[in-house]
Amino acid sequence: MAHEITGLEPGVYHYGVKDHSLAQVRAGDLRDEVVSQGLSQQFLGQCNVVLFLTVIFQRMRFKYQDRTYRYGLLEAGHLGQNIYLAATSMGLGACAIGAFIDDEINAMLGVDGEEEAAVYMLAVGKV
Repeated sequence: MAHEITGLEPGVYHYGVKDHSLAQVRAGDLRDEVVSQGLSQQFLGQCNVVLFLTVIFQRMRFKYQDRTYRYGLLEAGHLGQNIYLAATSMGLGACAIGAFIDDEINAMLGVDGEEEAAVYMLAVGKV
């Protein structure tokens, strides 16, 4: 969820890994919705961006088989750590959030919660 980012309309965006692109999934100011889905953690409505990390389990299954779920969560953690490092290098703060309402976040992101599911969210913004 983007909010107060120069050159980017408020809304939910999908990051295209292959071509480093952003595609808007949902337009509008979703801060109140995200705060509610994040169990009333008010800073979620005050930061510049909330990043939602999802895992597409079947995309990994051919390689990791029974360890797919575990490795998906580990990879999300690694991405989260890199987001902390990037934010810090830009003079921004980052905060990982594990407490959120899964079904509502998945619906907002347009994922089904089974084949693809949100597993991690990170708030990033000015300190």
